[in-house]
Amino acid sequence: RKDMGNMPLDQVEEEHNNDSDSSTEQLGRSVELKMPSPTLSASSPENEDDDENKSVGGDEITPPPLKPTDSWEDSNEDNETSDGINKNVVSSVLVRKVDSFLAFWNEWSASSLRTDQGLKLLQWSFWAASRVAAPGPPVPGHRGNFNRRYLNPELSPALRKMYFDLSLVRYCLRLYGLPSSIEAIRNGTWGAGWDDPRIHKLGKVMAWSMALYYPLEHVAFTGWVVPKLSRQYVDANRWSAISCRFWVTYIAADLASSVLKLKELKKRREAVARDVQTGVILEDEAERKRGDIAKQCKLLRLNIARCSFFMLPAINWSLPKWATDPLLPESVVNGLMLAEAGTCIYQSVYAMRG
Repeated sequence: RKDMGNMPLDQVEEEHNNDSDSSTEQLGRSVELKMPSPTLSASSPENEDDDENKSVGGDEITPPPLKPTDSWEDSNEDNETSDGINKNVVSSVLVRKVDSFLAFWNEWSASSLRTDQGLKLLQWSFWAASRVAAPGPPVPGHRGNFNRRYLNPELSPALRKMYFDLSLVRYCLRLYGLPSSIEAIRNGTWGAGWDDPRIHKLGKVMAWSMALYYPLEHVAFTGWVVPKLSRQYVDANRWSAISCRFWVTYIAADLASSVLKLKELKKRREAVARDVQTGVILEDEAERKRGDIAKQCKLLRLNIARCSFFMLPAINWSLPKWATDPLLPESVVNGLMLAEAGTCIYQSVYAMRG
């Protein structure tokens, strides 16, 4: 160590500073050698369990293996939960639809008239199916048409028999029609609710024609079911033709009545528009009345279509030789009846739910 007593003050301070700097520099190097490298000591919570993979002497560190997480499992559980919820929603919607259909079916089938409408559609559908399944004529040079090659030859006769049997079932249901016709004659219910007096008169004509139609149909039905017992008393085809003449009268009166009802509904619609303009009724009530009028108009148009489908078959069956020498071929007559049956079902469903 140098003697600083004879040195100038500024030189002593400079020497002192140099000694201090050198001692500090040596101390820093010694501390640096004792302190580990930051890259060696830095560790995270994720790597605490992997200390065996680290080297303390400053060597390169092997990265720890990746640990799987449960995020994909959580996502899969969420998807399964959402799928389960969707299935429950779909099943509940289906259950509600089935319950709604069953309630509607019970209400719709409670009437004998609507039951006859359903059987009528089945009857003419069986006829159409028997026509489709019938084997066609053989073609020279060919093995035959599709029906001859692939369908049972007994299918078409079986379907045609079901068509005839349902026709007899419908004759039994007509036993319920006579009381309603008598009630309409007494109370005028088939023309009630309309202002035009011609509609009331046509309602009476319709009721009287049906009151005569039903008993004659029962007589013809008896002649067909028990021919051996009633042959000498009843000509079933003749009585059926007479009954169909009253049916033609009913159809004509129903068609004319429907046209008159449409005209009256048009006047009612115009009256509603005037009442709204003058403030007699509110817009909500007017909208409800317009909706009721529109529904009645659609039902009447469907009824006119049914009468149009009915007219030609009824005329054909009212002729004396309808069974042996018909005016129209079976395909035309029964095709029109099938069209009427489909229109009738649609009209009935729309009347209840439209």
